[in-house]
Amino acid sequence: MNIPTLLLAAGGMDPQWILLVLAPLGLAAAAWALRLACSFSLVDPPGFLHATYLVATLIVANVAVRFFLEVTGTQPGLSTRYAVPAIINAIVLTIGLPVNPVSAFMVAVAHVVISCLMYLGCVIVGTALF
Repeated sequence: MNIPTLLLAAGGMDPQWILLVLAPLGLAAAAWALRLACSFSLVDPPGFLHATYLVATLIVANVAVRFFLEVTGTQPGLSTRYAVPAIINAIVLTIGLPVNPVSAFMVAVAHVVISCLMYLGCVIVGTALF
């Protein structure tokens, strides 16, 4: 068992309730990271609600593509792990933002970098606390 599982079992907290609380916070953080990525890429950032809709659309599109690739039995490789999601993100951002595909790809790359840095910060804080 890992440490968070032990803490949940010891504290008597229900994992579903924690997911119910943390999922909206994660969605809000991803929307904020998308707005920040747009600013870094010199694209006019969308409003927070529009960014939240875009992040939710990115999640649904990537889950659908992953499900399709898994069902069809596509071998996992560099293209299916990284290139296909990057293309899907660029397509969704091109449709959702008033930008061209190259700018949308730059926003997608910046969004991934900012999200990874946020995740790394959470891991460092979590490691220091536990």
